[in-house]
Amino acid sequence: MKIYFRIVHGHNGFYDWLVRFFTQSSDTHVEFCWPLTNSRPPYYLGAQPKGGVQVRDANYLRGSYTIYSVEIPSRRLLILQKFLTDQIGKKYDFLAILNLVFFRKELYGRNHWFCSYLVYFALAYIGVYLLSARKNASDLITPHDIALSPVATEVFHVGKYD
Repeated sequence: MKIYFRIVHGHNGFYDWLVRFFTQSSDTHVEFCWPLTNSRPPYYLGAQPKGGVQVRDANYLRGSYTIYSVEIPSRRLLILQKFLTDQIGKKYDFLAILNLVFFRKELYGRNHWFCSYLVYFALAYIGVYLLSARKNASDLITPHDIALSPVATEVFHVGKYD
């Protein structure tokens, strides 16, 4: 069964600028399509500086993005949905941005999420690893790393690349 997520390119907020600058990539944000099985969803679920982990209207973030799919076992869909809905309301991990810029050491927990960690760890929770090597909380995972996943397939692109 395919589920979908999107990678946002070149968004212009302060935190997006930091991600772009320190990763040398235009990939600034990643979030799940909601519902997960819809490549053109009415909503997205992800971690943002404003509001933390939420389900947001599909038009809340304008700009260029690419939709990707990843194959998961159908029996794991409900587990993934439950894991993600349990994360709604948790805070954004501002320390992850500091980690990206300064520390590069373990600062992550399950009570705060950075966008790429939420996507990576939610899928790892059901046994689907987006990256070629399994990662843990001390590993730096960026939206660009998710975009380069060998198990994700680009479905379509909206807008222009920066």
